[in-house]
Amino acid sequence: MSRFSSLLTVAALALTLAACDASEPALDDAPATADVAMSADRMLDASVLGESLLASLPLQAALDRIGGPLKTRANGAVYTLSDAAGANEVLVFSRDASGALTEAGRVATGGTGSGGGLGAATDPVVLSPDGRFLYAINRGSDDISVFRVTGSGLTLVEVVPSGGAGPLSLAVSQRLVYVLNTGDGGSIAGFRRLGNGRLSALAGGTAPLPAGIGGPPQIGFSPKARTLVVTDRPSDQIVVYPVRPNGTPGAPVVHPSAGVTPFGFDFDRFGRLFVSDANAPAGPVADGSTVSAYSLSGTALSVIDGAVPTTETAACWVRTLGDLLYVTNTASGTITGFRIQPDGSLQILDDDGVTATTGPNPRDLNITLRFVYAQSDEQLDAFRIEADGSLTPVGTVAVPATARGVAAQ
Repeated sequence: MSRFSSLLTVAALALTLAACDASEPALDDAPATADVAMSADRMLDASVLGESLLASLPLQAALDRIGGPLKTRANGAVYTLSDAAGANEVLVFSRDASGALTEAGRVATGGTGSGGGLGAATDPVVLSPDGRFLYAINRGSDDISVFRVTGSGLTLVEVVPSGGAGPLSLAVSQRLVYVLNTGDGGSIAGFRRLGNGRLSALAGGTAPLPAGIGGPPQIGFSPKARTLVVTDRPSDQIVVYPVRPNGTPGAPVVHPSAGVTPFGFDFDRFGRLFVSDANAPAGPVADGSTVSAYSLSGTALSVIDGAVPTTETAACWVRTLGDLLYVTNTASGTITGFRIQPDGSLQILDDDGVTATTGPNPRDLNITLRFVYAQSDEQLDAFRIEADGSLTPVGTVAVPATARGVAAQ
């Protein structure tokens, strides 16, 4: 295929995606088969595709650089939670075209935080797939705040009970929201997302965690939102719930983890599951953390590549973008990058495991366009993703010591 033909094909793809966005049904009318969990924070801009073509990569390789729909948006925003012991707030940072952040204000959630009780949480603040709404956990008051995202900032829409005690993590798809509650034995609670972003509790949408699950840090949807996944650190297990057509959870299936202390996870665009293994059975094992890759078919989980070393300590949070994967190593203060191979196996980008250095104790991280944002002790670090997967620092902003979670667009 000629370079000109490749560019024409890409242009056609962009127009097709734009048409799909314009014709997408209202959330209330979306059928179960149309539900998706791909987040607005996984979009790459057109420059990535252009660079791939100019580098003489095949068209498919260029398309593989795209982690979601083609977007050309230059500026955006990044959000984190204060999780203060009193009134909880969403901290808002504007993002410029270089990826650098500037503090843009704080918005009250209408609930209370926990003063640091979200320490192990993944995704306590999450954008809807279309980027129009933001959902945030108030662990201190056991509820969820819903915000409308506009060009001028965030507007609080409502605050609803989380359906349990001790909410920790959120999973958001086009039509559903699920909350992982870790108090009172632990549970998951489901809500239907209405067209205005509001939440309606699902009848039959609440289920207890299976016996023996005692320290789950994350809940998340598969890309088509047909399954829910929960990792559990103490038991070295992964729980998979089928999602019924009416949105309620089916009977959970519990699988042994390939690595020790499964923590955060993410899916790639092919529906493969990647889990960070902190390897901390009685405290972090020095330079012993790993990442494991799985295939998921229904509720059946199969290992593709088990316990691949990061060579760092306490791998806890993980994100994918196209054929790239990044994981934060909390005890090492680093990010390790991997290239996802066509068969789903993992190839480390840097032999020493250090693709980037962060602030102390990096926790949650997220990706938008071509930028990685990692939240650590009292700071939020920004990195630009280069063509070879390496990360270039583009700046740091201060956040409170209790801050947790990263949502980005």
